[in-house]
Amino acid sequence: MSASRTVVIHPVLLGILGAVIVLVLGAGSTPHDSQGRPLLLLPQMRSVEDYQRAAQGWASQLEVLDGGLGGLLQANSADILAESGQAEQELERSAMIAQAIEGRDPPPALAGLAAELGQTAQAYQEAAGAAAQAVSIPDGGHLRTAQSALGKAREDLEDLEKNPWLTSEP
Repeated sequence: MSASRTVVIHPVLLGILGAVIVLVLGAGSTPHDSQGRPLLLLPQMRSVEDYQRAAQGWASQLEVLDGGLGGLLQANSADILAESGQAEQELERSAMIAQAIEGRDPPPALAGLAAELGQTAQAYQEAAGAAAQAVSIPDGGHLRTAQSALGKAREDLEDLEKNPWLTSEP
């Protein structure tokens, strides 16, 4: 006759094991600040962090757009078709950035940052439009207008980059 053994695990032991598993999983997925302390992420704090990250991304995209527009206005190429294509790309890029900013509602705490982002994006849209016009009508007046618009957009971007929400870690 074979002896069969039945192992019985006490319910309290199962409860303790379950609690340990939950604690280990929670500790592994909890975000920490720069000093290693766990952060309590309430829904409002989470939306602020998410918007802050998005805003930092948009600021980076505006910097890339700035470089593209600056290069376009410095180019003395005889290939108007290539410059025109680049101007169109920069104009589309500026519109996509502005739409992304406008399409996302900021948390109330970041309404000021959102307004500043919108203003900067609008300035870059105007600069991209002026650059496209300067490429299609290559005269001194249109070039000066485009350079002036880009200068204003750069000032706005410089002010935006000083915003504490963009300089701090989310």
